[in-house]
Amino acid sequence: MKFSALKFSVAGLSLLALSSVHAQSTQSGIVRFTGNISPVTCIVNLGSRDQKIDFGVVPPNANGFTSGGGAVGNVALPSHQRTITIRLDGCSTPGANNQPTTATVRFDGPIRNGRINTSNATADIQLLENNSTTAIWDLSGPSAPVNLQSGTNTLNYIARYYVAAVPLASGEANAEATFTMNYQ
Repeated sequence: MKFSALKFSVAGLSLLALSSVHAQSTQSGIVRFTGNISPVTCIVNLGSRDQKIDFGVVPPNANGFTSGGGAVGNVALPSHQRTITIRLDGCSTPGANNQPTTATVRFDGPIRNGRINTSNATADIQLLENNSTTAIWDLSGPSAPVNLQSGTNTLNYIARYYVAAVPLASGEANAEATFTMNYQ
């Protein structure tokens, strides 16, 4: 019995086509790699990475705001201000082996006139340096530099409500911001 090359090729292709019909489906995914190569050995403490700052209930009057909250630029009274603490652990000796000597913090989020925009159209959140009087203007820029020490460093900032429009409306005034450490 003679087989021709054409008959053999047709039979082979038919078997190949049938075998691919019964092949198992496969699934794929993506692996995302992130990281940063830096001489910095300070590590942002886990408790500082995801903070919840609760202002509580702030009255929209003289009990909660300067000048009763009746003008744009009035701010929450000191009793209604809150501290943001960022703790850096494991910092190397500043200046040794090209280690940084200072750190700044850059806060990002929905910005309105240099302040964090909240869910309340009449109130923003203003961030201040630790001295409670110097605003961190235009949040796209960094805070003032803080001198680093070997070991643990604690950076404090102040958050307060800021009247963005009058009349100051009652209701939720929630916001979210991220921060990035910068070392020099």
